[in-house]
Amino acid sequence: MRKVLWLTALLLIGALVLSACAAPAAAPAAPAAEAPATEAAAEAPAADAAAPAGACAPAADGAYAGVDPSGQAVVWWHNHSGSREEKLLPLIAQFNES
Repeated sequence: MRKVLWLTALLLIGALVLSACAAPAAAPAAPAAEAPATEAAAEAPAADAAAPAGACAPAADGAYAGVDPSGQAVVWWHNHSGSREEKLLPLIAQFNES
């Protein structure tokens, strides 16, 4: 019985070692294509910060060309309460003023 237990343990350890040493799956090429879009998105807030405060103009190009966001209401549900909610409420008020 002891021999069977040792053999089972050895086979189990061998299987774990072989599965841990398997070659990693090839990553898809799509994330590399998304990297420039992320950089462009990171640059967009800087451009928005430089824009004068006032009425928003519809986008002239891109996926949102001709979309006018004025008059839209955004409802944002969150699970924050207590001290987190106290810090979040001024941010919400600032967003609603813009």
